[in-house]
Amino acid sequence: MIREWTKIMLTAVLVTVVLGVLMPTVPVSAQTWDPSLGWDFECHSHTHPHFSKLTDAQIRWELEQVNAAFIAHGYAPPQHHAYPYGDMDDRVRAVVAQYRKSGRLVWGYMETYPVPDWYKMKAVPLKKTTTWSKIKGWIDDCIAKKALLHIFTHDVSEKPTPYGTTPRKLAQVLDYLVEKQRAGLLTVVTMAQAYDYWSTATQGTAMVVVSFDDAWATDYTTVYPLFQARSLKGTSYIVTSFIGQPNRLTWGQIDLMRRGVFQ
Repeated sequence: MIREWTKIMLTAVLVTVVLGVLMPTVPVSAQTWDPSLGWDFECHSHTHPHFSKLTDAQIRWELEQVNAAFIAHGYAPPQHHAYPYGDMDDRVRAVVAQYRKSGRLVWGYMETYPVPDWYKMKAVPLKKTTTWSKIKGWIDDCIAKKALLHIFTHDVSEKPTPYGTTPRKLAQVLDYLVEKQRAGLLTVVTMAQAYDYWSTATQGTAMVVVSFDDAWATDYTTVYPLFQARSLKGTSYIVTSFIGQPNRLTWGQIDLMRRGVFQ
């Protein structure tokens, strides 16, 4: 195992040299969101391992490989992270904090002002089996508490994985969010936009982030058109080694989503 990871780490160094870019270990700007962007792509690791089972060097390798992949395709390194499996502890948190501005879990409820720890961001899972009464309750409670609600799911299809949801259910969620947004009761934002407001705010305001994990192809084929039809923007936490694999996003699709176009 040690020999394998030594080879991997050497490969990472070579990739960095070839790119001619020193991987940043700290954010370079207070602002993480470019308003001209269409879709927000963030970090969900390079190979989707349990971070708590890795050494510090292996965690760094995962994050630096993500940075390298983004840079190789003309993008700045992502500044927000979702822990694979929600697996984190204080040691993992400390390493991730050197590379990202936030770390999202896969449980909890919502954040109220002030956010106590950006590296323990709470989130609620949207699944095919999640009832509408529960979803509506999340959103209504977010409005009442002027909170930051992060709803996440995985693939979106008629027959999703146990961690995904259906197009019909996602559309129902988005329609309700649009209704409340038009009433001036909340704002649907990307993770980067949420951070830019909440990290400097003096009070809470109702915001909802809807995000998608694991770089499923349905982010482009199904999710993206649903958001575009409602003039909304979302966030995808991508696993960079998955890109281009069967049923996963391609870098070409990522580019189109970032530019706000669909082909």
